[in-house]
Amino acid sequence: MRKCFRVGRRCLITLGLLAAGFTGQPAQVALADPLPDASTTTVVYLPNPDDPDGEQNGTVIAAPTAEDVNALAAKRDFATATLDFERGLADDDDVRAAGELFGQATGIDVMAQVDGILQNPPPDGDSKKLALTQHAQIKSYYCGPGTAYTLLTYLGVSSSAWDGATNVQTVLAMNKYLATGSDSTPSNQRGTGWSAYTSSNPMARTLNRYLYGSSSGYFVADANPGTDYYRDLKFDVDSNVPLALDVLELGGSDANGNPNPHLPGHPQNRTIYHWAVGFGYDSGAAHTWVADPAGQSSAVSWGANVPQTYTYPSKKIIQLVAPRGVVW
Repeated sequence: MRKCFRVGRRCLITLGLLAAGFTGQPAQVALADPLPDASTTTVVYLPNPDDPDGEQNGTVIAAPTAEDVNALAAKRDFATATLDFERGLADDDDVRAAGELFGQATGIDVMAQVDGILQNPPPDGDSKKLALTQHAQIKSYYCGPGTAYTLLTYLGVSSSAWDGATNVQTVLAMNKYLATGSDSTPSNQRGTGWSAYTSSNPMARTLNRYLYGSSSGYFVADANPGTDYYRDLKFDVDSNVPLALDVLELGGSDANGNPNPHLPGHPQNRTIYHWAVGFGYDSGAAHTWVADPAGQSSAVSWGANVPQTYTYPSKKIIQLVAPRGVVW
């Protein structure tokens, strides 16, 4: 019987192969993980007059923690070793060493995944698309909760391993998770920022709390991944895990008069802060499959113009996430 690596209630036989069945809960990491304390952290919100009812740019004045940096570096090495192994450029020891370091940095056991990779390495294919269902955001500034809900629902997660909270957008928006704000929050302070209340990325923190009961885990935050995005996209999708994309779409045109890139259906004349889900790739990761929470959302004034899912050039995704980042 082949071993599997659990992500939520999904069981990964190997990178790129999903188990037919699943029972039980993911192993939880026993860590003291208190609620974020908003009273001791300075949060700066930059109002977005182009999209006043939508996502705002809430951010915290703080650098990533050493733990965050180590976890990101370890996952990069694990992804690189895995893809190199698929292409015959790395051996078993390279993958095992990288997997062990990633597990140490995040507190999760990935050695079953490593065994699967070594026993049945997936083909280095040109395309893969996860069987993911898009879920529309339920409020105009809920692209973050909509993204987290879509991703966690795909992974089979109905409640949080951290505190038993239900996987619904209104709970995901709470301060202990995405810190998105509520209708009583000033309109220029609503939205899921890249950072909020703590230096840890709230999207990565939320996904890991729901999956593992800890702020650390499989998901790591990478601000401005650059061309590493191609590797990260392929690694996660081959692992049957979606990514969370935090984009900044600038209204108007660039210095050369060319329209700034916007996701399909998003109004070109607006600056928009937005979260979406990456769940597949085409042409060797040259294009990304995106599940957009604004797609057909009645809560977004222009949502009817946005497809629920679409492909989009990965080089433009890299440009759009550069001011914010990717959680993978």
